[in-house]
Amino acid sequence: MAGRMAPFIELGVGFNPELTARENILLNGVMMGLTPAETRARLDSVLDFAELHEFADLRLKNYSSGMMVRLAFSMMLQADADILLIDEVLAVGDAAFQQKCADSFHRMKAEGKTIALVTHEMSTVETYCHRAMLIDDGRIQHLGDPAEVGRRYIKLNFERERVAAEAPALDSSDRVRILDARIEGPGGERLEAVEHGTKIGLRLDFEVTSELSDINVVCVLANADGVGVFQFGAEAKAASGSRDLHPGERIRFRADLENPLAPGRYFVHCGVNHSPTRTVLLHLHNCVDFVVFGGNAGGVVELPHEVTAEVESGGPG
Repeated sequence: MAGRMAPFIELGVGFNPELTARENILLNGVMMGLTPAETRARLDSVLDFAELHEFADLRLKNYSSGMMVRLAFSMMLQADADILLIDEVLAVGDAAFQQKCADSFHRMKAEGKTIALVTHEMSTVETYCHRAMLIDDGRIQHLGDPAEVGRRYIKLNFERERVAAEAPALDSSDRVRILDARIEGPGGERLEAVEHGTKIGLRLDFEVTSELSDINVVCVLANADGVGVFQFGAEAKAASGSRDLHPGERIRFRADLENPLAPGRYFVHCGVNHSPTRTVLLHLHNCVDFVVFGGNAGGVVELPHEVTAEVESGGPG
């Protein structure tokens, strides 16, 4: 709270495009609290870090956006402030420069500097922060472990998200119609997103509109690319064991699925079939969709696994 502060809230703020990089460094160094002598002593270090020595006397209006980013970030680092305010711009420039920035960030943390980082990238929070705060609608929603704050942030965002296109209308046939399709949480709440590793509760409600028997409900879980991940279903039977269904009766389909799915959006396609003849009585494409968040799996699923790689000694030589 009492140290010298270096803000890095918007790239290039305080730069004068009519001045050269060298002149802007001298001007900004003084603005950040360095003496003119200190700024001149660090000028070469700023240009070295930004890799802009050969452009030091070029006016900033002729710089590319990437050159401007590197100069601004280098200026902040070399200001050697006690408190750094960084907004959404931790990793800038090309891959090599981003690694230099990451190394510098870790060094500043080790030196005990206070760094306030604002970002919507939760992997950055988990990588760099030891304490995090989730703010929503001007209120602090959670304060503490970065991983937990990240999970809550993603869940909060996906719960609010809606697919831009209108959801498909619940359909019906002359023999059966669907009343509701949803993903449920442990308390019966309707969910838009499910965390990787937690169970997926699928709930489908149908109403029979004519005399039926031997009815199966079959679902296919597919990813956003249309790849079928898993098929599952059940036969509709009354509590007495009867397979005969009468108009007005309801079928409540419940499926609780393990969730090894990789992060992304998933869809459930559903069909109601007459099992002996395989006649499709009702088919619903994308009857419900949801997002899986968290986890680090590539591909489609993250399977439980054990992996070893052993080196066996070769022959002589």
